[in-house]
Amino acid sequence: MMKTVNSGQIEPQVMLPYYEQDGITIYNADCRTVLDSFTPNQFDLCLTDYPYGVNIDYDGYEDSQQNLLELINETIPKITKVCKRTLIATGTENLFLYPKPSWILCWYVKAGAGVNKWGFTTWHPILAYGKDPYLENRLGSRADSIEHTETAEKNGHPCPKPLTTWKKVLLRGSVSTDDVILDPFMGSGTTLLAAKQLGRKAVGIEQSQKYCDIAIKRLAQMEMF
Repeated sequence: MMKTVNSGQIEPQVMLPYYEQDGITIYNADCRTVLDSFTPNQFDLCLTDYPYGVNIDYDGYEDSQQNLLELINETIPKITKVCKRTLIATGTENLFLYPKPSWILCWYVKAGAGVNKWGFTTWHPILAYGKDPYLENRLGSRADSIEHTETAEKNGHPCPKPLTTWKKVLLRGSVSTDDVILDPFMGSGTTLLAAKQLGRKAVGIEQSQKYCDIAIKRLAQMEMF
């Protein structure tokens, strides 16, 4: 964020976290503002999914195809600058709206979920930017697909990610508990829960205060077990 001082100059303004506890930080803001405050390669992994451009009600964000395209163009350069590697679940329809990735991974559902123009949907693409952490750290090759066998819990967000599957995706992009994870489209906080359960620090950014509060409640419930 920026503010104008008496001299007419623009002075940086520190963005204060909405929540900060036990290695988890949440910013209730537009990620385009917050991303500019981070330094190059500050994060080891960005794990996120953007809005889908299908007019879902995201509590204040107009989920149009045009807005999604503008969001992609404005934020991908920022994200890949501050993160060593990035994994993005795009949805098949939006796959080609994004810049060319280093590779495409997927999470798949053997039984199929939903119908597309060519039949049952059994896979969901994950764009990967940056180097494979397993190969980079000489830990051997891993599969570029992850099996999904669960249903995401209903928590007040229209499109939550299934936690167990999301933990598998996080581990595909992170090999160390010292890693710091970023989710600039945090939603109901599944990335933060996954990171915390796997012993990693994480930062989430979300424009909706409602979804920030849902994420904080989920984190608090996790402390009870």
